[in-house]
Amino acid sequence: MKVFREISIVLLCCLMTSLFFGCISSTTSSSDVVKKYEPVDYERNTDKWVMEMKFMRTQSMAPVNKLRSGDSIEVFLRGIPEEVHVQDVIDHDGYLNLPYIGRIKLAGKTSSEVELEIEDAYISGEIYNNISVIIVTPQDEYFVRGEVERPGKFVITGETTLSQAVATAGDFTDFSDKRDIIIRRNGRSYKYDMNKIDKGEQKDPFVLPGDIIVVGRRLV
Repeated sequence: MKVFREISIVLLCCLMTSLFFGCISSTTSSSDVVKKYEPVDYERNTDKWVMEMKFMRTQSMAPVNKLRSGDSIEVFLRGIPEEVHVQDVIDHDGYLNLPYIGRIKLAGKTSSEVELEIEDAYISGEIYNNISVIIVTPQDEYFVRGEVERPGKFVITGETTLSQAVATAGDFTDFSDKRDIIIRRNGRSYKYDMNKIDKGEQKDPFVLPGDIIVVGRRLV
């Protein structure tokens, strides 16, 4: 009987130890999963934004559209002493006027093709030694889902941030969880907390073409 009692105590101790370390293991595992979705805050570096815009365009599965006369367009000239933002409409001949290089043909070409041509025009004309160009068109879209007043598809206008994107979608509903905002980008998910963004504790990230923004719902 005594031996049986001792064996029972040993087995009970083993079980308790197993449960204890199992809890630790479970906590660690959960923490690891959370880390994968920690917010990725980019510095407010417009040159980096340009490169990311170009990269996301190349990664997009959407068909590549060519520019046409009448298209509204934004041209950002970056990496130069005085950065330039041109917002205009491609004229009926398919051209757009840009500083120092004048009229340049856009219609019938893709955004990526035009970006390279404009960069080459500035560099070959010895106007700038280095320049980064980004074209923003109505095809550069993002999506907002979840607890916003007007979920749907929206066009990126300039350097659109997450908070601006939410505001464009009609802002939060009464049931929104401002601590649970997800940006789905290129197969990855990044979590943001709008309360921290409003307090300046977290950077307000730029929205990129193809981004899907999901605003969570409060449990209570």
